[in-house]
Amino acid sequence: MGQSTDAILCFGVCVASETVEEFDEGDDDSDEAQEKAEKANPLGYMVFMGNSETIDGCEIKLVQHQSASCPEYLVAVKSSVLRAWRGNPKPVTSLETQATWETAVRAFCEKHNIKCEDGLSNPQWWLASDWS
Repeated sequence: MGQSTDAILCFGVCVASETVEEFDEGDDDSDEAQEKAEKANPLGYMVFMGNSETIDGCEIKLVQHQSASCPEYLVAVKSSVLRAWRGNPKPVTSLETQATWETAVRAFCEKHNIKCEDGLSNPQWWLASDWS
């Protein structure tokens, strides 16, 4: 039996690979050190912590795909993310979107100066995979 990957379905945009730097938590776990690290690399910190940000009532998060050793990211509406773990299929019950999703994704990208992959800046449904 070969390798398998997790499937990820979400509404958002593909992020240019150089946009999100890996977060280095360092050796100092004091609150002050963590705050400093978060300010220095807010997107990396968001991925590391699994956090999301609310914009216009819509939660937006960075979703890692591709692989743990060579990650790529999607900016996605948190409520749209559906992940099917290896050997555990899930039904897709709807591909409907809410009116605020597209503007919230665009506002998040603008706020954080996120560049999208060429030609992939329009928020839409994405099917990606992640091997970790």
